[in-house]
Amino acid sequence: MLIRSILSKTNSNSQLTISIRTFKRFGEYVKGYGHEPKYYQGGYLPRAAHLKDPPNYLPPFIDPQEWTLEAATFGQNDYIDILGDENVEHWQLVRNAPFWLRGFQGNELQHLLRRLKFQGKYLEENQPQRYSDLITRIRYLMFKINFKHYKRPWLMRPTVGPNEPLPEYYDPRSS
Repeated sequence: MLIRSILSKTNSNSQLTISIRTFKRFGEYVKGYGHEPKYYQGGYLPRAAHLKDPPNYLPPFIDPQEWTLEAATFGQNDYIDILGDENVEHWQLVRNAPFWLRGFQGNELQHLLRRLKFQGKYLEENQPQRYSDLITRIRYLMFKINFKHYKRPWLMRPTVGPNEPLPEYYDPRSS
């Protein structure tokens, strides 16, 4: 149905591109006739003469400092006990963590139980919503961890010998 697809013609007075389409039934017509775009269509954006403010240029490039205290002291505590008496542990160097969490290794439940042990009274008195959320999470994790492999005995297949028949109460749909 489409004789020729899109044809581009450029008017000599402007750089407006006109798309002309041709169909057998309707003949030749200009797509979007009368539409004038409200944006600039020539190459790079010009600087309008009526604007008074100066253009915003990129700031001049400044080389970064070659020596900074942070870079010079980075990792200084990694081997703090090489020349010492081997009494310093890494967790003793941590200063931006709660005291009850320094050097702690364990799962989420152990973490929450330890937090409850150290901060329980404070949370209960001053932040009851956080205390309630903590207790709720501990209850959920206790149930999940303790009953993860719990099998319902009434759905278990009974153990019988090779020549014994299955009991009457056994339902094969339950396994």
